[in-house]
Amino acid sequence: DRDLATWQRTLLAGCLGTTACAVAAGYALARRVTRPIDELRAAAARLAGGDTTTAVPATEVAELADLATALSRLRAQLVERGLTIGRQGTQQEAVLGSMIEGVLAVDARQRLLGINRAAADLLDVDPDESAGRLLIDVIRNPDLRRFALTAIDCRAPVEDDLVLHGPRDRTIRLRGTARRDASGEGGAVIVLNDVT
Repeated sequence: DRDLATWQRTLLAGCLGTTACAVAAGYALARRVTRPIDELRAAAARLAGGDTTTAVPATEVAELADLATALSRLRAQLVERGLTIGRQGTQQEAVLGSMIEGVLAVDARQRLLGINRAAADLLDVDPDESAGRLLIDVIRNPDLRRFALTAIDCRAPVEDDLVLHGPRDRTIRLRGTARRDASGEGGAVIVLNDVT
C-alpha cells in the first residue's frame, strides 16, 4: 500500500507537472499567434481613425501576411485619395476665389457649407466665420433665405432678382440649382451676380 501510494503521488505530481507545462506551452503558442492579430487589429483601427502614418506590421503567419499586405495597400490608397481630395479642394478654392460672381452652397437644413469672397463681400459677411452656420444666423435678408429654400426644393434651376438695401441699394440676380451629394443629402448652390 505504501509503494502504491508513493507511485500514485509520483504519477499525480507527474500529471500535474505535465499539465502545467502543456498549459504554459499552449499559452505561449496562443500569444505567438494572437500577437500579430492584435497588432493588425490596432493598425486597422488607427487607419480607420484617419492615421495614415501608421505602418502596418509584418507577420510570419501566412494567412495574416495576406491581411497585412491588403491593409498596406488600403493605407496607400487612403494616402493617395487624401492627396487627391486636397488637390481638388485647393483647385476648387482657387476657382471660386477668382470668380467675380458670388457663390454660396447650403445643405438641406439651410446650413452654409461654403461661400466665396465675392458673395461674402456682397452680403457683408465673414466667409471664415460663416461656414457651418445656419443661413438665418449669417444672412439677414429674408428674400435670399426664401430663395435658398426654393432652390433646395426645386429640381430645375431657379432665378430671381433681389434688392440688397444699404448705403447704396444693389440689385442682385440669383440663380439657384439643387444638388445631391454622394449620400443623397440635398442642398443648393446659389450664384449671386450684381446687376445694379
